Amino acid sequence: MQQYFKDATTVPDYAKGLIFSLNNLGVVVNYPNVNQLRPNANISRAEATALLCRIKAFTTSGKYYTPAQYVPNIGGEWTMNEDFTLKSAIPLPQSTVGRITGLLNTTATLNQKLFFFMNESESDSEMWASDGTVTGTSAVTRLAIATADPKGETGLSRPKVIASSADGFWLSENKYQSETSSDSLWFSNGSADGTRSVISLSPDLQQLLSQPETILEVQPDSLLNNRFLFVVSASTGPQIWSTNGINDAGTQLLANFSEPDSSIANYQLTLLSATEQYMFFHSSLLEREDFLGRSDGTAEGTIRLANILPVSTAIHNNRAYFTAFNQTVGWELWTSDGSVKGTAPIQNINLPEEGASPQLLAGLGDRFFVLSQSLEGLELWETQGTSGSTKLVQNLGADYSLQKAQSVFQWQGKLYFNVEVRRPNQPDNGYQDIETDTELWVTDGTASGTKRLATVAVEPDSFTPFKGQLFFVGDGGEGKELWATAGNTKDTRQIIDLMPGSIQTEPPPCAAPLPGDAVSKYCRSVKIPRSADVRSLTVRGDFLYFIVSDTSLMRTDGTALGK
Repeated sequence: MQQYFKDATTVPDYAKGLIFSLNNLGVVVNYPNVNQLRPNANISRAEATALLCRIKAFTTSGKYYTPAQYVPNIGGEWTMNEDFTLKSAIPLPQSTVGRITGLLNTTATLNQKLFFFMNESESDSEMWASDGTVTGTSAVTRLAIATADPKGETGLSRPKVIASSADGFWLSENKYQSETSSDSLWFSNGSADGTRSVISLSPDLQQLLSQPETILEVQPDSLLNNRFLFVVSASTGPQIWSTNGINDAGTQLLANFSEPDSSIANYQLTLLSATEQYMFFHSSLLEREDFLGRSDGTAEGTIRLANILPVSTAIHNNRAYFTAFNQTVGWELWTSDGSVKGTAPIQNINLPEEGASPQLLAGLGDRFFVLSQSLEGLELWETQGTSGSTKLVQNLGADYSLQKAQSVFQWQGKLYFNVEVRRPNQPDNGYQDIETDTELWVTDGTASGTKRLATVAVEPDSFTPFKGQLFFVGDGGEGKELWATAGNTKDTRQIIDLMPGSIQTEPPPCAAPLPGDAVSKYCRSVKIPRSADVRSLTVRGDFLYFIVSDTSLMRTDGTALGK
């Protein structure tokens, strides 16, 4: 932006992100010099009118009232700070900009192209592809819920990429309806003809889903040997299905778990995670039993393994780890190689309280790591799948509490994970309160290599390696913004506040305080940071692409200026 506007240095820091976004949408009008913003000058009635015309440019003929020579085109580059250069969105055809605003969903890469999705209405979504040029950016096909739903119901269409393979990617759309919540499942090879609803492939599946109280449930990353597994909950009990996303012959019923009086209300089945050979799943018949099962993708290879209630699952070295409850051993860390004999608890981690279960992280080399709460605080443990190989690595501290580690990632021989720290304080109302912060930690599997990096909550599944750094979506107090780390405290930082400033909320209705009492902090107006809601980090070629606030598809090349 500094290279384009002669007076860019006079723009206040809080306004840089907003000015860039408006320029990117073609809203800003600069008269008489298109290269001068004059950010501190008063706006005239004529200038305000010109801005209104540009805002309505994509729904009316207002754009023709503003001469094009006064509308900046900054060429797609915006200097964020001294460390990074942020590139603007793919130069999309001008006719699409208004339709994209507020409607971007998700991104994926396939065959050297970037795919993204946007909505024109609540029930329609359109898939686009781009090679990074204007001429190479075009719509591929439309995904319409009504044509794929055998019940003819429509709802909110917001497709998300939930799995990818060498042949294509899988999409899911969750539809919120009055009686049921059923997912849609799509497969795409990047072409219009190769993008289809799985329901439309199989007449048997279509007939099953047309029945009352029958829903399709999708779990992300449910791929086994390039086939996607999903659950259909019917009135007779849950079923596991498998599909190649291409034809009827490749869409098959694997297992039917029918029980007396089983129904959607009291019998549930959930797919967990997959190794190279098996997909693990949890079956729950209300007030009767819970069991862990696995499937190799065939009806004969879908079996029960153990009567346990798995809460979380992780895969390492082709072995599954579970935090699970069993009537005999209580809460423990379990492991399974996919066989009945190889499914067993690992009993060597401190569990001081009933119901306190270890939290799974991930693996490094031949070791798998978990977090567990003890009387001394939050502890990092390692195991190789046996009780004898399970030992304490490091105590993180007495103030840390065991919460679900939503964000875990292995990169360059280290694990990155979030933990929560609880600090008591004394608020104005005179009652002790507990403040909770979320921190990013890293470990190389040693006590000395286990360190805190920053106070930031990392969005699940957002870690993305790019040009020697680990980028992620983090909230460090300024909303969900773009962050990066090089594995040390110094180089862990927010790249930029794309949506600076805050919103002042109205105070909730509260009773008047008694004489001598301070007003509770919960009865006050508070400032909420404006969030860019960064998401869908995707690497293609020399750029890292991401979506900002549903309105902009942006990219960064991650290069340091001056080098």
